[in-house]
This record gives sequence, C-alpha cells and structure tokens, in this order.
Amino acid sequence: MKERAYKYVGTPEKIRPGQLGVKIQTVSDIAKVGFDIHIAATTFTFTVDVEDIFRLAPRRSEHVNCAGGKPVLSAGEISLEQRNGLIQATAISNHSTGYCPEADSWSAVQRALNRLGIVHSGLFTTALLFRRCPACNQINIIKDQWFHCDVCDAKIPREPNI
Repeated sequence: MKERAYKYVGTPEKIRPGQLGVKIQTVSDIAKVGFDIHIAATTFTFTVDVEDIFRLAPRRSEHVNCAGGKPVLSAGEISLEQRNGLIQATAISNHSTGYCPEADSWSAVQRALNRLGIVHSGLFTTALLFRRCPACNQINIIKDQWFHCDVCDAKIPREPNI
C-alpha cells in the first residue's frame, strides 16, 4: 500500500521560510534540538517527509516549518527520554493541525524510529481524527466521536475530508 503524502492545510501566516527541523539520522542528532538525557522527558514537534527524512524541532515549532513547507508522510508530537541506556518514545501523537495526518501515517514514524533504534509502543499513544467542517471550513479535532463543528455546530462527515 502506497503511503499518503499530506500537504500543509494550515494558515499561511504560520509559514516561516528558512526554518527547518533538525534532520535526525542518528540518536546523537537529537541533542542538536535540545535533548538532555538528564531531564525526564522532552517533547518535540516531528515530521517525516516524503523522502523519509525524520525531523525534530522544539515543541513550540509549527510542523510546516519543521518540514520546510514540504508535504509529509506523518507529523505530530513525540516525547523522548533515556531509560536503561536507551532512548525511548514515551508518547507519540499525530497532533498536527497544519497537516492533519490520519492514524495510518504511523508506518512512516515507526520506520524512522526503528531505523534510529528508538524504543516505542508500536503505535501512536494518542491518535487524533481531523475533519474539515463543510459549512464553515474550520479544521476540527474529533473528540468522543462527536462529529459536529466546534465553531458552527454543523455536522461533520465521519470519513476523512482534508
């Protein structure tokens, strides 16, 4: 099955040309983003682009900037810490309202983490559903299977529409 590439669907004012997440090719590259093995867990913004490059940026960063504005195979947030001499992902989500990746984007994240030798749970620890409201165009995160827009209360489709 071919993986889906997600284009940026967020607002243009969040794009900051010249910003780019750190390309993580080895676990030692994570230190370039401010990872300190002496601190409990550190949470980062992450992207996996269509060239299968895993990037990290400080959590306050926008995913579109972490990815350099390019389409991604997945995006979200990841918490890392060192346990028993290994780097472990203690929490991983697809929380990115700029790209709105579906939960099946996990395969790209899993491949990146496996390549780096980062221990993980084998799936997103929090998997979000994103839907666009057909009435007002607002992007919504679906919670508790409530398929109504947070802005205008219109009914939102159950199938992906972003």
